[in-house]
Amino acid sequence: MMYRSIRKWLKDFFTLSKNEQRGILVLLFFIILVLLVNGVVVPILPHAEPEQEDTAFQRQISQFIAARQRMEDSIQTTRLQNKGRLKRPQALLKIHPFPFDPNLMNQDLGKKLGLSEKQVLTLQNYLRKGGRFKKKDDFKKMYCISDAEYEILAPYIHFQHSQKKTKLIYHTVQLNRCDSADLVHNLHLSSFLARRIIKFRTALGNFYTQTQLKEVYGLTPETYQKIAPYLHCDSSQVQKIDLNNASFKELLHHPYLNYDNTLKIAKIRSRLHGYARLEQLKTDAYIPDSVYRKIRPYLYLRPQKMK
Repeated sequence: MMYRSIRKWLKDFFTLSKNEQRGILVLLFFIILVLLVNGVVVPILPHAEPEQEDTAFQRQISQFIAARQRMEDSIQTTRLQNKGRLKRPQALLKIHPFPFDPNLMNQDLGKKLGLSEKQVLTLQNYLRKGGRFKKKDDFKKMYCISDAEYEILAPYIHFQHSQKKTKLIYHTVQLNRCDSADLVHNLHLSSFLARRIIKFRTALGNFYTQTQLKEVYGLTPETYQKIAPYLHCDSSQVQKIDLNNASFKELLHHPYLNYDNTLKIAKIRSRLHGYARLEQLKTDAYIPDSVYRKIRPYLYLRPQKMK
């Protein structure tokens, strides 16, 4: 009984009347019609307006970006120009270029060119110390001349002696009496090389032969050959060291003796209670021949009394 009731209820629930059947058919028709319109008709229709709107929008964006970039470039260019002008206007207005030789720089020439007194003094000090301007770039390297000033002056730099060389005149120099100025003016050496020679001479205790100049750092063989005929060396002015009484420090201070050789000399001297002959440096202290020949002119013996 219960089974029949359930069956009858299900049949009544799933059984449609004619009106309901018509309604379902109409609904299915509209669903199919909508699907056909979206799938077939819509893709065929033109879509010009959205594309045009998108293109116009993209064009506006591109124009905005380009305008912003031009504005940033303009600002950057202005900053660079202003930065370049910070230190130039006043100095450049004073420059009055005309043909000149920087090797002849003096206060009058510098003033006419529009250089400051400090700039002229710097250039004069460079020339006074033996410096020379051989090409235009040498003038550019001077720290007292700015790049802007050099650009203005460069076309007017002319070297009076650039085409023909002036023959140098040398004068004799007493190696153990001269000073650095004598070496510069008489032998045409650079100031720094002249100072090295004087410093080496002081450390040695004067020269005993002019060939010792070859040991000075920076003096080339070519330069030595040029000045050799004008060198005079008085070996009697050599300052000698008393081998038996000189202190360890005094011996070590000499350029020709290093620490090991000085230590051997001092030990053998103590053991022998003083050297009797200078040759004992070779036989007893085992000083190399090359060192002995160089140091020999600077040593003498004053024999100590035996205790």
